[in-house]
Amino acid sequence: MRIIAGKHKGLSIPMPKGGEIRPTTDRAKEALFSILTSRFDFEDITVLDLFAGSGNIGFEFVSRGCLHVTSVEKNRRVIKQSEEFTKSKNIEHMSFRCMDVFQYIKRCNDTYDVIFADPPYHLKTIQRLPELIQEQQLLNPKGLLIVEHESNLGWDTTYLVESRNYGQSVFSLFQFDVSLT
Repeated sequence: MRIIAGKHKGLSIPMPKGGEIRPTTDRAKEALFSILTSRFDFEDITVLDLFAGSGNIGFEFVSRGCLHVTSVEKNRRVIKQSEEFTKSKNIEHMSFRCMDVFQYIKRCNDTYDVIFADPPYHLKTIQRLPELIQEQQLLNPKGLLIVEHESNLGWDTTYLVESRNYGQSVFSLFQFDVSLT
């Protein structure tokens, strides 16, 4: 895996050995960022990367100039590898949280412009993600939640804006009516 655009274009992202890491392919990543480029000025947004794995998506956002990316991953070894990579390559504006994603969502007091989630495909609670994020009001107004999932998953929510299929993977995009109270 490599960073495909921006300040750190071409850097190879170290892949953890073993485990259940399933990184977003370069082809799918290019398609995703094509969608996002028409919606956001990257220099003005903050990003939450859930089920971050190797940090592939988070590194791409930082490379494109995002204000800050918070990556959440429960595998301590994988987080340590990503932290070491950021230090060795002088990658700034990125922080890592080693914890369960659902616990992070419950405890989080920050808001984000983009939330990207790439949960394990076998995760039974994947369809609860949009509602949990909406309940905690983690998205800023006009923010976007993107969930990468396998193509046979359907959504039963009014928050779904669109889905884009890229082979075995689908990006489903969600937006919420956010209360400013």
